[in-house]
Formats: sequence, C-alpha cells, structure tokens
Amino acid sequence: MLQIGKKVFWLAATTLVFASCGPKENKLGHDIPTELIVRFTEGTLVEPEAGSINVRPSAFKPNPAMKPFIAHLTSAHGGDSFTYLPGDSAVRLKKGVWYRIENFLFDSKYNPISDQIMKPDQIERHQFFFNLMSRGGVVSKGLSYYYADTTATQFIESPVGLNGYIRIDQEKEEPEIRIMLIHVENGTKYEADGKPNPFDKPSPRVLEFGDLSTVVPFEYRK
Repeated sequence: MLQIGKKVFWLAATTLVFASCGPKENKLGHDIPTELIVRFTEGTLVEPEAGSINVRPSAFKPNPAMKPFIAHLTSAHGGDSFTYLPGDSAVRLKKGVWYRIENFLFDSKYNPISDQIMKPDQIERHQFFFNLMSRGGVVSKGLSYYYADTTATQFIESPVGLNGYIRIDQEKEEPEIRIMLIHVENGTKYEADGKPNPFDKPSPRVLEFGDLSTVVPFEYRK
C-alpha cells in the first residue's frame, strides 16, 4: 500500500503539467475516479468581499515553514466506498488557519483525470462540497471554504472545487472533513435562481448522483 501511495502522490504532483488520457466512451463523459489525493498546504489568505464564493490563487500565500499534508483515498469502483489509507504522518490542521486544498482524481490505472472534470460541458455538471464531521455527524458552520479553480489559461468563476481554500472553524471530537463530488446528470448544478449551491449545503436535487463521497480524518494542531 505504501508503494502505491507514493506512486499516486508522484502522479498528483505532475497532474498540473501532463494532460490525462482521454475519457472513455461512457454516459458520464469522463473516467470513473477510483483514487483521490487530497493535499493541504498551510498559509494565509486575503479573503474576498462578503458574499463571494471564489477567490483567485494570488490571494493565498503558503507558509514555507510547513510541509503539505497528504491524504490518499482509494476505491475499487468509485462512488461512496472510498477508503482512507494512513500515510507516513496524519493530516494535522490548525483551527482558524487557511489551507489550500487540492483534489487530484485518478482512474483505476492511476491515470490523472482531473482535467476531464474541467472540460466546459463537465464544469457545469460538477461541484465539490465540504463539511466538518464529528463522530459521523455534520457540524453546522464547522468550516469555511472558497473555490479557486483555474485552467491553463483562465480563472473559472463556476465553482468546481478541485482547488480551493479551507479553514477549520470549530474543534470537535473525532473530526473528519467530508468531501463530496456531485455530478448532475440532467441539467446543470445551478438552481432555479441561477445560483450554485453553497459549498456545505448541496440540495437534494444535485445529490441524486455523485462521482464520490468520502471523509478525510485529521488531528488538530496547536
């Protein structure tokens, strides 16, 4: 398992440089994600004006004294059966501190597929959601989050969530971050008012189908 984890991490590090293989012909329009790498980088964030859901990458400054924390999750078939694989060290997050959170998706052969989600027709169907969990239950207002997705040439206003910024706002027992990637089969992720769902409150409509749902356990760092 450790060797597999290292291989997937290397792929994650090169995902932004190399394009993935083209999607298979299926009704999803992209390959099925069966491996997920989540990378947390500590730093400081200049928050946008009230009501904004997006923030540009230039607003974040990483802390050079802190190495990123890596979480590796795997699934035989994708969906809700992702398993967290403990690495060399636990994910340790500090309350009230901003982290860049990056989600790297791979297929069953460890080919990176994140760029498939960022195709124009897929952007309007996909959105990541995040919740703080404690003992298996959702903590209301447990964390803050901003979307920060980009392509090779532009900043994406539509919230996807492969890249973003997250802050833990409460300390709870047995904490986990729940990560869900919804995939709207019919229509788009936008509601009747033309707005997307908040990062922590997906509507029943968009929850009808998803590409993954998993949790990342973590420890609080003082």
